[in-house]
Amino acid sequence: MRNPNSHQELLFGKADIPPNVCQELLMSLFTLMFKKGETPEKLAENEFLMKCIMRILLTAQDSLNEFAVQLLQQLLRIVDIIGKNPSNPKFSHYTFESICVLIKYNVNNIEAILETIKPTLLAILGQEIQEFTPYSFQILAYCLEVYPTDKPMPDFYEALVKPLCDPSIWQFRGNIPALKRLLQAIIQFNPALFNTAQKVTPILGVFQKLISSKTNDHLGFEYLESVLMNIDIGILQSFLNDIGVVILTRLTRAKTDKFVKRFIVFLCTISTLSISTTVNNKNQLNSTFAVKLIDNVQPGVFNQLFGSIIVPYITKFNNILDKKLLVVGLCNLVTENGSVVDAERSTMAISQLLKLVSSDSIKDYKNINENYELLLELDNDDLSFGSSFNRLNIIQNRRFDPIKNEIGSQEALLSYFKMKLSSYDLFKQQLVFNLDDEAKAVVQQLGLA
Repeated sequence: MRNPNSHQELLFGKADIPPNVCQELLMSLFTLMFKKGETPEKLAENEFLMKCIMRILLTAQDSLNEFAVQLLQQLLRIVDIIGKNPSNPKFSHYTFESICVLIKYNVNNIEAILETIKPTLLAILGQEIQEFTPYSFQILAYCLEVYPTDKPMPDFYEALVKPLCDPSIWQFRGNIPALKRLLQAIIQFNPALFNTAQKVTPILGVFQKLISSKTNDHLGFEYLESVLMNIDIGILQSFLNDIGVVILTRLTRAKTDKFVKRFIVFLCTISTLSISTTVNNKNQLNSTFAVKLIDNVQPGVFNQLFGSIIVPYITKFNNILDKKLLVVGLCNLVTENGSVVDAERSTMAISQLLKLVSSDSIKDYKNINENYELLLELDNDDLSFGSSFNRLNIIQNRRFDPIKNEIGSQEALLSYFKMKLSSYDLFKQQLVFNLDDEAKAVVQQLGLA
């Protein structure tokens, strides 16, 4: 329920319900749920009771930490029962979302929490309960994402790598986003696992499968970013040409607007890493790496793509994060690779970027109430078992933004853009004179002339 005076705020918060009252309320709801029987079918009839439990947990946040294990045990008991015959997708979804709330607000105790939930999650995979498998993958991924990095990765994750790369498990479309997330989490947490070409090959096979799919190509680029940023570049070196070939083949033979946009965002993301203070850029990825990834396939290809594909798409992005990455990434690509991107194409790109940075479409990020946003997403009646992917909203991972600390406002974006152009000799000596009138006006406004 929303606050009538501010729709971005919830009417009730954790301070409104004492923890002991909240715990008693939840246990009463569990008792009521089991009252009519403990068969999978009977339990699954209690869809609205489970939704109520989920909302109470989300409102209580971390105030129930002392009861977390007790509440988790109740929820895991329910999963064990309904796993014998999953019949109500909504009831199942709310059950897993409730588990996620308890995990999310107990990340400081994630080692104990993981030990509590691990038997149930691994049993789902071992028994091949297809309806619950994507949920298990997502929760396992999240637990590793928040696991202490100064502790060794739990052994069972390493044991999962081989089966996760098996092509047969990727045949079920509902698994794919969750599989990608779990593999990505393992790569990020312990890239040293992939220390030989033999171990990297199946990992890159997953990339090739994702990038070749019109449905999942965006996942392929996200996955590739993690591979390139985390696995030792010395191990990856012999695979870089093949990666470039896979991308260019798809770009040539089965190009779509979605693929082109995600390809451009991928190049821009890699090109921004050199200024990021939040990312451990151990492989020293930058705009020059992005250019070479393409040009190593065939010299001169990047310059051609820059003019024929990248520049025409600059005005086609709507998402604010995409626009920010576009401005910083393309600015770096142009100013740091003058020997590759020719003057004509550079002028075209800078002209479009000048208009973009001065437009009203780039605004400061809004501060949002995360719980409010989650509640909106949880009001989803389009849940089903089958080929579709049911995302766990409580533990969804946010878009990767490597420069969230460096560029967090329109002012910071303008400042960086001006700094890069003002220090680029070719811009001051030649390119500025070839801009169209609208772009020249922006140059005057920004004090770059």
